[in-house]
Amino acid sequence: MEMLKVSGNTYIFPGPTTIGLYLNDNKATIIDTGIDENGIRKIFNYLNEKGISINSVINTHSHADHIGGNAYLEKKGVENFYSSEIESFFIRNTEFLPQYIFGSKAPKFMQNKFLMAERTKNVKTMLPDIFKVIDLTGHSWQMIGILTEDDILFCADAFYSENIVLKHPLLFHIDTENFLKKMDEILNMNYKKIISHGGIINDAERTININKNAIVNIINKIIDSLPNYMDSIYSSLSMDLNFNSPWEFYLNMVPFKSILTYLERNNKVKFSLREGKIYLDKI
Repeated sequence: MEMLKVSGNTYIFPGPTTIGLYLNDNKATIIDTGIDENGIRKIFNYLNEKGISINSVINTHSHADHIGGNAYLEKKGVENFYSSEIESFFIRNTEFLPQYIFGSKAPKFMQNKFLMAERTKNVKTMLPDIFKVIDLTGHSWQMIGILTEDDILFCADAFYSENIVLKHPLLFHIDTENFLKKMDEILNMNYKKIISHGGIINDAERTININKNAIVNIINKIIDSLPNYMDSIYSSLSMDLNFNSPWEFYLNMVPFKSILTYLERNNKVKFSLREGKIYLDKI
């Protein structure tokens, strides 16, 4: 277990999902809890050995890889969990995320740890005032960023590390317009260092441009394939991107449809119904 000091009282635990920590008189606020109890259990035990108690948890958003350790901490007596209003609902009712992605009551294959964490019983929406809360809507319904008193910005999945973009170029998000907008806003914010899903980002401008280019590349692939049926376009993308399971197929349909919405609202494509299927054409 490695606890890295970022600045002042702000620390991180590197991992598949970076977990943040802000320390105040041997009481810790955890920022996101990872995908399951394995990582957070090690962190809990490590802190306990150091005489540090976890006083509160802030979840930047409701996706399973950011709230998966909440249930373990609840069982250990942590009572103060915080997030935004909309994300709090989904953290308390985790079965709705796979249902949202699938479009109805979700089949068993959608109910996995990557999409559905255990519920957190109580989640508050009035966050501790020692943190500045930043609206980062776009990746999720009401994702928030957290700026600590050390001017360290935890931006969660507002953008992805270069390695993640290379591995998953269809970047998950639900609102393309805001996803792009919030990346630009981050570049104009004041902070010492920025922490994303993948850890400390040393060159935010370069990394954000990589993310934006990935979106543009998907847009160009869609535009270049028009006119065509929506299912045919997505099928071609899914083969190019090598999805390996049914749940991945449905998960990635979310950003695909978000991009279509973005194009339709910007008068780039139009939808019609032909032969019982959605047909897309350029405007």
